[in-house]
Amino acid sequence: LRLTEKDKQLLARHKTLKLQIELVPSSCWFSNTRKNVKQSEWDRIRKSVYAKANYLCEICGGKGTRHPVECHEVWIYNDNNLTQTLGSFQAICPLCHEVKHIGLAGILGNGDRALNRFKKVNRLSKETAEKIVSVVFKEWKLRSGQKWELNINLLKEFGIDINNLKSKGKLNKYRFVKIKSKINKQSQAANPRLSPTASSNRS
Repeated sequence: LRLTEKDKQLLARHKTLKLQIELVPSSCWFSNTRKNVKQSEWDRIRKSVYAKANYLCEICGGKGTRHPVECHEVWIYNDNNLTQTLGSFQAICPLCHEVKHIGLAGILGNGDRALNRFKKVNRLSKETAEKIVSVVFKEWKLRSGQKWELNINLLKEFGIDINNLKSKGKLNKYRFVKIKSKINKQSQAANPRLSPTASSNRS
């Protein structure tokens, strides 16, 4: 399995879209901050993110009906040095968040709704949207065959002691990148056909 030139063109276009799909490779260990920190720590992160965004979706500018926004983790994947970096947290409405986790949406029976949202926000035809989704899953499958090093230094900016997480055995499986510099952006989901696990960080 490899990416063709057409695949690469579609992936390049995907990166320019307002609402992108973010799939976490199944081989990546730390793919849900919420489950690996204390509830009080997670509350501190998400409330800070919500307030900064004024409780509006950072993608479409709207808000949900049951609750305005949810906290999404943005992961960056460096395919050259195989590093998975926690780049930022983003406040997004439930419908846009569902697109980020489009694999999970499919498993839950909401795949069509997520695809329609992806099309609408990005103003894509159904054919183009489906082609992009397909190649994003292809990239996910390729990345899932690799072993990734973990960079979660961003958590330090929220007062979370990463060494404390390690000492409690939460992260003892993970390979860490020893980097002290700041980081940037990119995220999480699963392929319903390949049935990897997926999770969503809701409010």
